[in-house]
Amino acid sequence: MENIFEGHFGDKRIDNRVNSLLQKLTKGRHSSINFISETASERRSFYRILQNQSVTESSLIKPITQDVITFCKGKTIVIPQDTCEFNLTSHSNRIKKDTGLGKTAKEDILGFILHSALAIDFESGMVLGFSDIQLWDRSKLATTKKERNYAQQAIVDKESNKWLKAINHSETILKEAANITFVSDRESDIYSLYCCHKQANVDYVIRGRIDRKTTTGSSVNQLLAATPEQHTYALEILGDIRTNVQKHTATMCLKWVAVEIVVSVGNINKTLPKSIPITVVKATEINNDKGIHWILFTTKTINNAADAMQIIQTYKHRWYIEQVHRLLKTEGFRIESSELESGYSIRKLTIICMMAALKILQMMVANISTEEQHIALLFNADEVECLEKINERKVAKNQVNQRVDTPKTVKWAYRIIGNLGGWKADNKQRKAGPITLQRGLIKFYEIFEGWQLNKNTT
Repeated sequence: MENIFEGHFGDKRIDNRVNSLLQKLTKGRHSSINFISETASERRSFYRILQNQSVTESSLIKPITQDVITFCKGKTIVIPQDTCEFNLTSHSNRIKKDTGLGKTAKEDILGFILHSALAIDFESGMVLGFSDIQLWDRSKLATTKKERNYAQQAIVDKESNKWLKAINHSETILKEAANITFVSDRESDIYSLYCCHKQANVDYVIRGRIDRKTTTGSSVNQLLAATPEQHTYALEILGDIRTNVQKHTATMCLKWVAVEIVVSVGNINKTLPKSIPITVVKATEINNDKGIHWILFTTKTINNAADAMQIIQTYKHRWYIEQVHRLLKTEGFRIESSELESGYSIRKLTIICMMAALKILQMMVANISTEEQHIALLFNADEVECLEKINERKVAKNQVNQRVDTPKTVKWAYRIIGNLGGWKADNKQRKAGPITLQRGLIKFYEIFEGWQLNKNTT
C-alpha cells in the first residue's frame, strides 16, 4: 500500500513525494502537514505536492481503485457505499475562494462532499480497498430543487447519480470477481439503481425508503403486514452512549416476501422496465418501537431463514464505510481542521488519508475474522520486531483476561495496538474501536521511531 502511487504521475519525484506523504499520514494519524513533517523542507514539499496541478483528484483515485482489482479476482465481494460531508465553514476566511468548496446539505455550511465504495471479501471479512471515490462541491450559485424542477430531471443530472456511478465503475473494474453485492442505505432506494447493473453476478441489498407499489396492486408494506413471522433470532446490542442506546439482547422478528415493484408513474425515464422482481426482508426488534427496524430490498433469492439471515449479515457491512468516514473527520484525521488554504488541496489530502485509514479498519476486521491474516499485510519487519518488544514488556503484563493469539498475525497486532490506545482487553470492555486503535497507532509510531533510533546507534 505504501508504494501505491509509484509510476502513476510520469515523474519519479512526484511519485516518491506522494508515497512519502501517504506513509507520514499513516504513521502520524493526523491530516496536519505541520504535525507529520519532520523538517521544514519536507513540509514545503508536501505543500507543493498538494498544490501541484498535475497531481489531480483523478490521478490519485485511479491507482487506489486499480489496486483493489487483483485482490477481488474470483472472490465474493460486498461493496458498501455511503456519502460524507465535510464542514469547513470555520476556515472560510482563510481558504481561497473558488477552490473546490461550496454548499453542502445546509445552505450556510461551506465544504465538500465525498462518496466512496469499499470492497470487502465476504468470506474472510478482509477489507480489500476502495472500488470508487467521488468528490464534489455544490456551487454557491446552485439553485434549489424547486427552481431546477428536480422531479423532472434525468437521473444523470442529479446528485443521486453518485450511487449509480459507483456501481457502474465498481462493476467495470471488478468484472473478474465471482459475485458483487452492493450495499447502501435509504437514500439509495432509487428505481433506476435496481436497473443499472449489467452483469448477472451483481446483486443489491438496499435499505428501503419508499413504500413501493407492486404488480399485485398492494404496496410492499401491505404485503409485509400480511406475511406471518418466519424466523426469530437473538441479537446482542452493544449500546452506544452517543445515541442513548443501552446494551441489551434484542429478540428480532424476521419475515420476507418476493414481489415485483413497479416503476412510478412520474418517472421520466421511459426506457426503464415497467416492473422488477425484488425480495423484501423485514427485520424488527420485538417489543421496542424505537429499536431496530430494517426493510431491505434485495435481488438475491431467499428460500429459507438462512438465506434471509445472510441478507441481514450483508447489510451490516455498511458499518465499515461509516468507520472510514468517521476516521476522516473530527476524532480521526481531522480533515475539517485542516489549515490548508485551498479547498482542492484539502480534497486531495482527504483522498490520501482514506488509504491511511485502511490500516485501522483492516486491524478491526482481522480481530473478528475467523481467518488468521499475516502481519506483513500491515507492518514491515522492523515494525513487527518493535511490536514484539512492546508485547513482552508492556502488553502481556497489563492484559487482564489474556487470549492467546497466533504471534505475528494481524489479530496479535490488534491487541498490542489496542492496549497502547487504552484498551484493557477484558470481558467488561468493548472491543477496541477505530479511535482507540488510532490513538494506539500514534503511540506505537512514537515508540517505534525512538526504538529504531536507539537500534541504529548501538
